[in-house]
Amino acid sequence: MQNRKALYLAACLLLVVGTVGCATIPKSTPPPGCEDSLIYQHIPYPEAIDLAVKLAVFEIAKHEPEYRATIYMAIGAMEELLTHERLTYAHFFWDVTKRVEWLRENVGAELIIVSETLRMFDGVEIPVSDCDRTLLLKHLAQQRMYLGMLGD
Repeated sequence: MQNRKALYLAACLLLVVGTVGCATIPKSTPPPGCEDSLIYQHIPYPEAIDLAVKLAVFEIAKHEPEYRATIYMAIGAMEELLTHERLTYAHFFWDVTKRVEWLRENVGAELIIVSETLRMFDGVEIPVSDCDRTLLLKHLAQQRMYLGMLGD
């Protein structure tokens, strides 16, 4: 119960910090070579979402260590999906949304903001851009690194 309370407080803090931070920083602009990035086109503050996801998953893994193996498997599955050249946004984000829903059902509502953000990619049947693929792989590698800090 104490762990769930800590997770809930962390989620609330992320929501407040993310909301305040997003209100005070300009909308992100795509770096050179990322003009075709749907992430930059449709998510006003991708860096804030990136950080929120990393912190939420880290807190879940920290306070609920029995979920770490499942989280590592999910990261591996997403990394593997991103190796497919013809992977569409709809397919990738459908897969991620299903994993987030599993976490939400089994751990709590910490990742609700993420699943809501991902819904905008539902039905987008174009291949994931190289820029977005790189962004997503970078996020997953950092997520894996942060989880590694927790040990086994």
